[in-house]
Amino acid sequence: GGGAYLSGNNKNGVGAGAAVNYNNVKNSISAYVANSTLDNIDGLVILADADNDISDFAVAGSLVTGSDSGWAFDGSANINYIHDTVKSRIIGSTITAEGDIEVKANTNSDTLDVAGTLNILMSDEGGAGVNGDIVVNVFKNDVTAEIGDSYKFGADLVPVTERRTDILSANDVKVSATSTEKMNNIMAGAAVSTGGTYLMAAANVNVDVIDNDVKSYVSG
Repeated sequence: GGGAYLSGNNKNGVGAGAAVNYNNVKNSISAYVANSTLDNIDGLVILADADNDISDFAVAGSLVTGSDSGWAFDGSANINYIHDTVKSRIIGSTITAEGDIEVKANTNSDTLDVAGTLNILMSDEGGAGVNGDIVVNVFKNDVTAEIGDSYKFGADLVPVTERRTDILSANDVKVSATSTEKMNNIMAGAAVSTGGTYLMAAANVNVDVIDNDVKSYVSG
């Protein structure tokens, strides 16, 4: 949090407060079976999972008193950038199973952002109070669940199959990729004045950007 307090017999009083939170979260998580042979297994679950829980509180305020005129400027901001790379794979493998084979890749993000500002002006002739709150959430996740062959690059840098994937038996085969975002944003701006003529302005801005690449597939 940020704040300012100004008191005294001044002709002009100015108070300013600011509070900023910034979170940059980058996870790289992989789970895989590669170039292997699994015989007579009960079942198989390949799971890659990323969980992000973020709570931010940004509060700013200013108090101006004892001046002929006063100005108060306050701002608060919460900024979250989350970039997860999550991959779950079976590649280049031969599997014989009695139960289910599951390949799952998931990301889950839960954010709580509280941003608030407060101006208090107590001057004789008036003044101005301005406050603003900003919450920005950016999600850019790459989530992949795959069953496929393994590859290598040939002399001309052309990918060629190195080893095939064969699931010879299974009760069921499931491949899934998900990305879930839950955002809870609370913003409030207020101004209080006593005496004189005042100009008060407040603004709350919320920007949420979700740019995910989510893929689940079987190839080969």
